[in-house]
Order: sequence, then structure tokens, then C-alpha cells
Amino acid sequence: MDYSPEYGGIIYKVASMARQAGGISFAGGYPDPALFDTEGLAQAFNRVFRESFRVALQYGEREGHPPLRARLAAFCSTASRAVAAEEVIVVNGGQQGIETAVQVLTRRGDTVFMDSPVFPTALQAFHLAGLNGVSVPKDADGLVPEALEALLRTHRPKLFYVVPSYANPDGSVLAEGRRRRLLELAVEHRFHILEDDPYSRLWFDAPAPPSLLALSGEVPGARDWVIHVSSLSKLVAPGLRVGWMIPPPALRQECVWTKLATDIHSALPTQHAVDHYWASGAFDAHLPAIRATYGARARAMHGALVDHLGDRLAFAAPRGGMFMWCRMNRGGDARDLLEAAQREGVYFVPGIAFYPRSPDLATFRLSFATTPEDGIVEGIRRLARVIP
Repeated sequence: MDYSPEYGGIIYKVASMARQAGGISFAGGYPDPALFDTEGLAQAFNRVFRESFRVALQYGEREGHPPLRARLAAFCSTASRAVAAEEVIVVNGGQQGIETAVQVLTRRGDTVFMDSPVFPTALQAFHLAGLNGVSVPKDADGLVPEALEALLRTHRPKLFYVVPSYANPDGSVLAEGRRRRLLELAVEHRFHILEDDPYSRLWFDAPAPPSLLALSGEVPGARDWVIHVSSLSKLVAPGLRVGWMIPPPALRQECVWTKLATDIHSALPTQHAVDHYWASGAFDAHLPAIRATYGARARAMHGALVDHLGDRLAFAAPRGGMFMWCRMNRGGDARDLLEAAQREGVYFVPGIAFYPRSPDLATFRLSFATTPEDGIVEGIRRLARVIP
């Protein structure tokens, strides 16, 4: 890969600059802290220290707190793919699930397929593991199966990494038929799919297609090739670091041992609190408010882009998630655009952060999650002053 960790670091650098300088930030892929259910979470943590603090402060199950694992299993189960609590491994955010899968499945020099643009912290894990990253072309419906089939004639990937629903950074959604074809190809060519699924519950008008995990119950042999990773970072709060992975049975024990070598187990007080929070009904009650807020902000951003930059940028209306992906029609380097935008008090992430190789420098990512609608409209007005 031509990828450098310096590129991925642009996100955190720009987000930090925005916090220090003020202005309007479309940079960090962060949930809005105003939407954190602090009252519900406070009650849940208080309950831990009233009722079970001695257990929660002790060493515990390496796979995670059993009641929480059962709850996560039910959350991920569908009619075609029931998930048992024993299949779930609680991890420190989705990123630990990604890293664990990489450690278990790959060795230096192996090939990993991915669509691009792609989540940069996954790129960081692949880069540090010494993997050969290969991009699979995509269009408005996600990865193109015919392009994947062509690549499989010349490459033997160990892993295909994909964020199928409302992807970071481009907001794309992999169509259901293409999800099924990806599963069929994984079975035929014997590569694992690493499904990163933190955004699928953040739909606006209609839910995303079934996850690859769910569809694996309908494609013969596919259950053995899907590793599902997700988290509560975008649905509850990222600081909790509560995520999970559901590997195939043949990989489960090695995933447990690999994670054990890293941290023994994830923090139990947090797991107990999240279980109490979920059991109280607060999680299910609060999620629609998050969807509604992000949906309104996405519509505000799309409308402002149409009004002020419709003839200068290419972009699509998001159907969920937290991001919009833009490309300057006249080309150029979005890093230069960022310098000009900073003088207007607006921040975003240049596209170079999101490619394993041969980046499209004219692209950039906007996040609508943390800025209220009036700020979004003003930010796009300012951006319009510096885009040729």
C-alpha cells in the first residue's frame, strides 16, 4: 500500500485544530455529545455501584459480561441467522475487533481487498500488519461484483474489509444483491469477509439491507467466512469503548486468545452499566432521536450544497450514517482547499486520508453529525467562498 499513517492522522489533526480555533467543523467523525443520554447512563452506572460493584471491579469472563453478550446476540439475530451469546466477544470498540481479525487471519505480505475510499483506522491496522491492500471499484450501490470477480482471477485475498451500510467516509450502501454475491464469492474463493457495521442502525427514511452476518444464514457455506464487527460508539457513546465481534466458529477460540493477550478482558464496570442501560429501555427509546437529528442535519447539508455548490461539487444525498463525500468538479487538491477554508473558519477532511493507494486528491469528507442545522448552512456558505 502507498498509504501512510500520516494521512490518516490528518483527521485527528484537523479535528484538534477546529476545537482549538473554533469555527464550524465538519471534520471529526464524532457523534454529537449533546445527544449522549447522560441521565440514562448515570442511572445505569449508579446501579452498578449500588448492586454489583464487587463483581464488576473484579476480573471477569474474557469473552465479556454474559448478560451483555446475550443482549448483543439478540440485537444481531435475524430470522435467517440466529446468533447465540456464546458467539459474541465483547471488544474495546470496533477497532479492536478489526485488529484482532487481522492478527488471527493474516501474515505480513498477505493481500486484503477493500472498497475505497475506506475507513482510515482500518487502513492503519492493515499498514502495520504489512498487508498488500487492493481496492475494489465501487459505484453508487457499493462494490462492483464484476470488478471483484476480475480481481479474484489474479489475486488470492485472505480478507475482504467492507463497511456495507452508510460507509465512512462516503456514506455508500452496498445493495442487497451485491451483498449476496460477495458472500457467494467468499465461499467460492475461500476468503474471509470482515464486516465493519457501526452505522447500519443510523438510517433516516428506511433501514439498510440486512447485514452480511444476517445474509450469511441464507447463502450456503457463508457462515464460515464472515467476521462481523460493530460497536455502540455511534449509538450510545464512543468513550465507553463497547464493541463486539462475531467470528465463525472455527476462528472463535483463536480470536479469544488473541484478545486475551492484549487486555485480558474489556472493562467490566462499563459492560455492566451498558447492560443495565439497555435493560432499562433507555437505549431503544433514545435511538430514534439520534436518527431524527442526524437525518435533519444530513438534509440541511445536502440542501445547502445544492443551493451554493451544486455546479462545483459532485455529491449524493446520504441515506444514513454521519458523512457526505464530495468531489471538486474542476479537480485540485483538497488539502489546498482546506487551507483556504480554515481562513473562513470551516474544517473538513481531505480525501487523501481514505485511500490505500492512488488517492483522488479532489475529494473530501464532510461530517454533519456534530453541527446544528443553522451552523451547517453557514459552514457551506463559507465553503462556497473558497471552492473554484
